[in-house]
Amino acid sequence: MSVMRVGIDGIDGAGKSTLARELSSALGLPHISLDSFLEREQGGYVEHIDYPRLGAAVDALQSFVVEGVCLRKVLRRIKVQPEVFIYIKRVRHGIWSVKPS
Repeated sequence: MSVMRVGIDGIDGAGKSTLARELSSALGLPHISLDSFLEREQGGYVEHIDYPRLGAAVDALQSFVVEGVCLRKVLRRIKVQPEVFIYIKRVRHGIWSVKPS
């Protein structure tokens, strides 16, 4: 398999982690969760990612499946662009659910 970088974004509870685990398994790629690099209890997300540690983890891998909230914004900060990008919306009772502004 050639280099493959897959990114999965979406709101909390949309199924990003589940899809990432399934794709990782099916494609034989490592799974990276942005939540693993989050400094917890800080009251935010993008500004509280440990970017040096995330960058090192991504640099160590040629191919991977990465998932998390605000994924594009986070990956821009470490200058990584997935070849495949998936955005998951949550559906409840047949209606698209969106994150409140």
